[in-house]
Amino acid sequence: MVLRVFKATFRDISRNNRFLVWLPGMPPDLVAHCIMANIPGETYSTNVSYDPREGDNVIPWELPYDVTQNECSLTFMVDQEYRIKSFFDKWRDEVFDPTTGFGYMEDYAKDVKIFQLSRQHIPTYTVTLADAWPKTVTDINFEAGSQGTMSTFGVNLVYGGQEKTDTLGFVLSKLGVPRPDFI
Repeated sequence: MVLRVFKATFRDISRNNRFLVWLPGMPPDLVAHCIMANIPGETYSTNVSYDPREGDNVIPWELPYDVTQNECSLTFMVDQEYRIKSFFDKWRDEVFDPTTGFGYMEDYAKDVKIFQLSRQHIPTYTVTLADAWPKTVTDINFEAGSQGTMSTFGVNLVYGGQEKTDTLGFVLSKLGVPRPDFI
């Protein structure tokens, strides 16, 4: 009985294999090459404080003073022509050019969108990483004994801030349509 009531509270669960990462300037046929992504979290830096009103019964507690945004980690399959790797090489060249040095942030920072998709592949939740750029592009490793496996590489993005949107709810509310239970 309790399990049935518990299950009835869910419309559906988020499935971690239903996502899409949109990077400005990336050719549409390369979007599906992102095989792993995360929606970055945040960490609060804290200091221990004491309430002076407590007298000798001082109880410490932590108070936040700063927010650190975790990096966004992406993993990509490498296509045979290395077009996905070339895309990130060009983006990294906008950040740093060996002849001219570091570029201006307004020239290389881009808004990256991560979409959580429903079973019907409809975006239900979106995180926009504002002013993102590739801090790290990882190695592509080769191994003679790994026959039949695909080559991959990772990208860590840093960004200026996040905006989270209930994408489907927002669109449906603008249309005056209630959100269906099956999505």
